[in-house]
Amino acid sequence: MLDVIANLADPLIAATGIVFNLSLLPTLFKQRRERTCSIPLPTSVSTTACLVTMGLVFLSLGLLFSFAMTAINATLWGLLAAQRWIYKEG
Repeated sequence: MLDVIANLADPLIAATGIVFNLSLLPTLFKQRRERTCSIPLPTSVSTTACLVTMGLVFLSLGLLFSFAMTAINATLWGLLAAQRWIYKEG
């Protein structure tokens, strides 16, 4: 059974990445509209760093779709960090 999952690792991981990416968009847009950010800077910076690391691991394993979704997710978290830095308050 796990062989089936292993054989579909790239599309399965990429699919969850799409869900994660889509779930961040409302937060990004709301915080931009309200010129505020409720996510702590250490949270967004550390999440971005971890996602970059995960993306590089996916790339090294040849999981290109997973790498792409993780890179997008890291970018979105980086934008959240930038919002926190720019708006300064929650």
